[in-house]
Formats: sequence, structure tokens, C-alpha cells
Amino acid sequence: MQLLLFITRLKCRAFLQNGGTDGWMRVFFSLLMLLVVVFYAIGAGYLLNYLGGAQQVLMFGINCTVAAFTLLKGYFPNNTPFRSIFLPVHPLPAWRKTALQLVYDLLTPFYLLVAVFYAILLLVAVAFTPAALLNSILYLGMFYLLERILKMQQASRFMPLLTLLSLAVAAAGVYLQWQAAFNIYAPLAGAVLLLVGYGVVYRQAANTYLAGQRTVQGAGVQTTAAAIWAAVTRRKPVRTALVIGVVFKLIFCALILFTLQRNRTRFDNDLNMLLAIFCSPVMLCTYLANNLAGYIPQVFSKAAYLLTPGELFRRYWQVYVRFAVPDMLLALGVLLAVETSFRYPLFLLFAYINAAILGFFISIMAPKKVTKGLDFTSFRTNTSIAGNLITGLFIYALFYFSRSLGWFFVIETAFLVISFLIYHFSYKKDYDHLVRSMTAKII
Repeated sequence: MQLLLFITRLKCRAFLQNGGTDGWMRVFFSLLMLLVVVFYAIGAGYLLNYLGGAQQVLMFGINCTVAAFTLLKGYFPNNTPFRSIFLPVHPLPAWRKTALQLVYDLLTPFYLLVAVFYAILLLVAVAFTPAALLNSILYLGMFYLLERILKMQQASRFMPLLTLLSLAVAAAGVYLQWQAAFNIYAPLAGAVLLLVGYGVVYRQAANTYLAGQRTVQGAGVQTTAAAIWAAVTRRKPVRTALVIGVVFKLIFCALILFTLQRNRTRFDNDLNMLLAIFCSPVMLCTYLANNLAGYIPQVFSKAAYLLTPGELFRRYWQVYVRFAVPDMLLALGVLLAVETSFRYPLFLLFAYINAAILGFFISIMAPKKVTKGLDFTSFRTNTSIAGNLITGLFIYALFYFSRSLGWFFVIETAFLVISFLIYHFSYKKDYDHLVRSMTAKII
């Protein structure tokens, strides 16, 4: 028990201080994600109360969504390798090493947010009974164990058959959830089987030198990305721009919801443009993403000289996703409050992907040197005005034509074709010249 408390304190300290990112920024993003989770939990609770006979379908959707995030969080936006906290020679029984490793990997902000989500759902939704909560926890535990097995398998590649069996157990659990059969017993049986598989795989992974060797090599691949992310989080102008953008977005989203509640007719007629601006990546691009090179000039320029054109975009994408995910979840919640329609998730998915492509090209081709996060003494902006205008007009066009899927995909296809041509014939072909020009403008 003392060892468990000790590693818990270490994990909390590492969250605030270590890991290559600034503790203040980690806390800020965690609080932002906490607000989003609370918003979604209250919304899901009220929806459960009014669904009647369709409650089982929504609960299945909630469990599947949590399971999907559990599996994907270790691969997206970064591939986080498995790391054993014990050496093979550590004087502890194998079962205690396995249990402590399992608890240690569970102590992350993600699972704390999931716990908050289910706790609020239990308080708000009458239909979400303690039995339903236990079912969801067992379902989450089943996919947590599956995710750990997949990570250890990725590190050492020694038991593909056991991995396939684990995937089959999880798939059977999903099927039984959909059929509403056996209730708690199906996820309980799946969790027990996966726990046995986890114990077998962990003992092999902890005693395999190749696992440790590949873990170190895998961490080395992320060195450049970690340097860029650390530079982004530690620069005061980045934090200032981000806080301003988030505050403006929250204020206008609250105004949109308030107007919706008071007068829906006026909302439908007059405020659609506000939706396209504030429930989209426009604010994120205007304040930060359209000039990432200007916010971290030294690190970005060095990365541009060291990496290939494609690798530089990958590094930009990894940084962009960390800001974009909570921003997109907030926008999705507001849009679905306006109207429950599949066109809003479709719009946001393409809008945030397209904004990343536009933001990258604008950052490379039209960078601006940033000295202050906010300057009241001049009218100088920290991002390209022309780039912001292009981003805003394109996002608004996507939003406007999202009611017509035909035109929506025509615009999207045209954008992707033009982006490919720019990438191939301008960016990639003149990469060295663009990097020299960018460096001269921002340093």
C-alpha cells in the first residue's frame, strides 16, 4: 500500500512538473477539458431523462465512445510507448508488479475525466442507476486492459495470438452490449479474461530486453515533436494568445446559447454567421495556428532545416491536434444544442482538418514575427490578415453548404486538390527557399 501511495505521488508530481511540458499549461488544458466533460455529462444526463425507451441505445453509444477514446488516446496525436516501472530484478512478486503497473497506468487525467463524467451522469440521469454505472465501469475496464495489451504487444511483438484473442473478447463484449444480453455478466467476464491475458503479457514484456530497447528508440523518434511542443507551451505570447482566444470563444458561445433560449426565431435569422465563426476553428487559427512559426521561431526554423517537408507537417499537426480537440468538442456541444443534426459533426471534422492544412501553409509562406502576445500600442496582429481572411471565408463556405452534401463535397474536393497542388509544386519543390525566407522573417 505504501508503494502504491508513493507511485501515486510521483505520478501527480510528474503531471505538474515533468514530461517536457509546462505544468501551468497542463493544468490549464485539464481544466478546459473538465469544463467540456461537465457540459457533455449534464447534456447526456438530461437527454437520458427524456429519451424513454431509447435510453439503452444512448448508453451503448456512450460506452462505445469512451471505449474508442480509451483505445485511441495512446496512438493519437502521439504514439505513446509502453514503459514498465519495474526492472526484472526488482524484489517484488510478479503479481504485485502486475497490479501496481496496472494502477500506475490508470492514474492519468483521462480516466479522472471519465470518472467525473460518470459521476455527474449518475447525479443527473434517473435512468443511469448504480447497476448501469457498474456496467459502464466494467466496460471501461475491459477496454483499458485491451489498450494495455495492445501497447505491450506493440513494444515486443511476442504473442500475436493472445492479442487476437483479446480483440475477439472485446468485440464479443461490444456485441453483447448491443444485444443487451447478460447485463453486468458479459463485461465482467470480458474484464476477467482480459485481466488474465494482461498478466501473461506483462510478465513477458517486463522480462524482455527488446521491449525496453524499442521503448527507448520509440521515445527518440518523438524528440523533435517534444521540443516543438515544449517551446509552444513555455512561450508567454502563446499562452496569452491561447487564453484570449478561449475567453472570446467561451463568451460568444454562451451568448449564442442564451440567444437560442430567449428567441430561437431571431437566432435562426440573424446569428448563423456567429456559429460559423465561433463554433469552428476560426478563432484558433486567428490567434495561434496561422502563425505557429512566428510564435516559436528558433525551434520551428531548426526543425524545418532538419526535417523533410512531410515530417515538418506531421510535427505541426501533432501540436495543432492538442489545441484543436478540446476546441472542437466545445464547438460540437454548442452546435448540437442548436440543432441535433449529422451535418454539424461532418462540418467540424472537415473544418478542423482543413484549418490545419491552411494554418500550416500560412505559417510557412506568410509568417509574422511575434514579440508580444497582446499589444495595445499598435494595430499589428500576430497572424497574417490575408491568411485569416482566407481561413474565415473558406470555413464559412463549408458551414453554409453543409446543408447540401453535394456542394459540400464539391468544395471539399476542390480544396484538397488545390492543397495537393500547392504542396507538390510550391511547398515541396521550393522547400529550401521557403524555409530560408520564413527564417529571415521571424528571426
